[in-house]
Amino acid sequence: MYVYYSHGIRLISKSAFINGKSILIDNILKNGKLSTLLSSEGVISIPNYLESDIFTTIQKRH
Repeated sequence: MYVYYSHGIRLISKSAFINGKSILIDNILKNGKLSTLLSSEGVISIPNYLESDIFTTIQKRH
């Protein structure tokens, strides 16, 4: 299987409009019927990266 991660979209809003109603992108991706509007991967139950301080806690070596 070939995967190239630069293919795709970058969303700039946390919400979208479906049939005139505002809905959070997270809720779209978690919904079995609506998720296909944004993804071919099916339901995405955790549609974001978990926060991590890995890059902010690395200290300089002296």
